[in-house]
Amino acid sequence: MTPFQTVVPYILQGLLGLIAVLALVKDWKDYGEASGKYKSPVRILVLVLTVAVTVLSLIDTYNSRSEAARKEAESSKQIADGRKQIDDLTEQVRLGREENKRSAEQTLDELKASGKSIPKARLVAGFWQPDIHTDLFPIKTTVQRRSDGSVAFDIITLNKSDVTALKAAFVVRICTLCKFAKEPQGSVHTDGQPEQEREFDFLHIFAHSNLPKSTIEVIPPSGAGFTVLVFYRCENCVPVEQTLSVYVQ
Repeated sequence: MTPFQTVVPYILQGLLGLIAVLALVKDWKDYGEASGKYKSPVRILVLVLTVAVTVLSLIDTYNSRSEAARKEAESSKQIADGRKQIDDLTEQVRLGREENKRSAEQTLDELKASGKSIPKARLVAGFWQPDIHTDLFPIKTTVQRRSDGSVAFDIITLNKSDVTALKAAFVVRICTLCKFAKEPQGSVHTDGQPEQEREFDFLHIFAHSNLPKSTIEVIPPSGAGFTVLVFYRCENCVPVEQTLSVYVQ
């Protein structure tokens, strides 16, 4: 807010007060005649009240604006503090993940150097649903066809092993007659890859943990359903290929 914008309310109220005083002066004689023998005290009282109301109005405006500015400053400070806390927590999580990743990579390097077999991570896919149990990933789901002919479902990935999967990716391949209604968030489609495939890359997935769900929106052919193929690859994964079934209503 510019200095001019700050003083505008006071200028306007001051002008209103000045107009009131000028009007009083203009009618000064009329006030005196209406007040009889008390014309002087009455006129002075009216003048004092007019000036007092103007001054009190200016003071009230100042107090209101000061309180609003104080609350705005407090709100801004709280927002800034909240953002700083979120940034700090995010950084702590990032550093923790990086440390875990470095530890896992170091362990793999040591195993490679020693000639020992490298523990393998095993990844599995399923359909996400509320209150999903990590030991019971459903591989079948039923969806409603929308007005534009598309359907949507959520795929989730779980690392069921005791080993962190490193430098991994999973590929979703929809049916040959299907097409993506929308590009899945976080996916890539590389040159030479079939149009029905989308790849999701991730640096690592810790043991007994899962990735966030990935929403897939597909326009399937007419019929009761279709299949989706999901397969994984990573630096230390057991190759896995899964078929998921989608039933359309």
